[in-house]
Amino acid sequence: MWLQILDLVPIVGDVCSLSRYLKKGDKIKDWIGKLDRAIDKAAKVVVKYISRAKFKIDQNKFGYFFGKVKAPDPGLKITDPKKYAQLDHNYKRSQQMKKILESKGMRDTPKGREKLLKIFDKAADGTEISRHVGDYGTTITKYVETSGIKYEVKFFYEGGNFNLKPKVITMIPKVLK
Repeated sequence: MWLQILDLVPIVGDVCSLSRYLKKGDKIKDWIGKLDRAIDKAAKVVVKYISRAKFKIDQNKFGYFFGKVKAPDPGLKITDPKKYAQLDHNYKRSQQMKKILESKGMRDTPKGREKLLKIFDKAADGTEISRHVGDYGTTITKYVETSGIKYEVKFFYEGGNFNLKPKVITMIPKVLK
C-alpha cells in the first residue's frame, strides 16, 4: 500500500512540498487524508481536461514523460541483453523528456500535466508527419511547435477506426535551435 501511495506523490508536486500538508502533531491517518484530498483534486483536473480532449491517454504515460522510469537492473545486461537494451532506452528517453519539460517549467504536478495535455490537444490538430498501419491499428505522428520545442506526438487509432478518439502513445520533444 505504501508503494502505491508513494507512486502518487508526484501528482501533488515533489516530496518536499508535501510538508505543507503535514502540521506538527498531525497523526499519520490525518496526513494520509490530506494527501488523499490533494490527489483527488489533482486527478479531477486531469480527468476534467481529458473528458473534453480530442484523445485518450493512459495516466501511467505521465510517469514516462516526467522521468519516473527506473534504470534497468545491471544484471539484466547479462541474462537478457535485448530486454536490458529496451529498458535502458526507455529510461534514457524518460530522463531526456523530463529535462526538456522541466526547462519549460513543466513538472509532474497538476499544472504541469495540464500544460502537457494542452500540447497534446494542439498536436491533435497539428501537422501530420508520418503514418504507420499495423496489425492492431494506425499510428499517426503529428507535431506542434511551442516555446522553442517541437513536440512530435504519436496518436494510435485502434483497428484503424478514425471515428474513435485516438490514444496518445508517446511523444518526442525536440529543442529547436
